[in-house]
Amino acid sequence: MPSFTPPEFVFHVVFDVPGLPACTLPFEEVEGLSHDEPEEVSAGRENRFKHRLPTRVGGSLTLKRGMVMDAALIAWLDASEAPRPADVQVMLVGPAGQVVLTWRFVGAVPVRWSAYSHARADQGLIIDQVELAYTHVTLTPGAAP
Repeated sequence: MPSFTPPEFVFHVVFDVPGLPACTLPFEEVEGLSHDEPEEVSAGRENRFKHRLPTRVGGSLTLKRGMVMDAALIAWLDASEAPRPADVQVMLVGPAGQVVLTWRFVGAVPVRWSAYSHARADQGLIIDQVELAYTHVTLTPGAAP
């Protein structure tokens, strides 16, 4: 199902990588902001009844079309062996600059990424797509703490 974000809204993504200063970047499109189907659990020893419980464990987050200016964050994205898990906050920012919703992805690690070629190194890296795997997600209305 394609997602639609009105053009006056933008996604600000905060990368909180241990050992690095927090880095906030704008991205044009974000995919994976949904929860999986509920898990069915049998009711004790009575197998006729099942409870449907929400799951917020694991998943994939895809960020599209952004620019990274921080060399340390680029190195984190490029860490192919044992990447450090990070907390990533995705904020939906409205037309007046107010944060409408905040998703917090815990234990995120880069799975794959691709970038456009760029003319000058001082302009940063133009990201086409970054895919992150995470352990769990929380959703908060309004600003992130």
